[in-house]
Amino acid sequence: MLNDPRSRSAHIASFGIAVHPAFQKKGIGKILITSLEEIARDKGIRKIEVNYYQGNAAAALYRSLDYCYEGRRLRKGRLDNDTYVDEILLYKFINAS
Repeated sequence: MLNDPRSRSAHIASFGIAVHPAFQKKGIGKILITSLEEIARDKGIRKIEVNYYQGNAAAALYRSLDYCYEGRRLRKGRLDNDTYVDEILLYKFINAS
């Protein structure tokens, strides 16, 4: 998702991906994310933001790709069993200048 090119946040993009459980742990998520980063660089994006819900196994993938912790939104997600989880916010700078 790209921001309005006229806004003060035009240099930021965000994305979300999902890999079917049968295909997880095979490098597909890493390929998808690095491909999205390449597209973002080509479009002049300087910062990428992502988020996930607490407990998501993708946290390790983002850490391995140098995404940094930015914050959390408390009890942002509600699970089927009516419990709540925090949303974790991450970022990565690309095209740094």
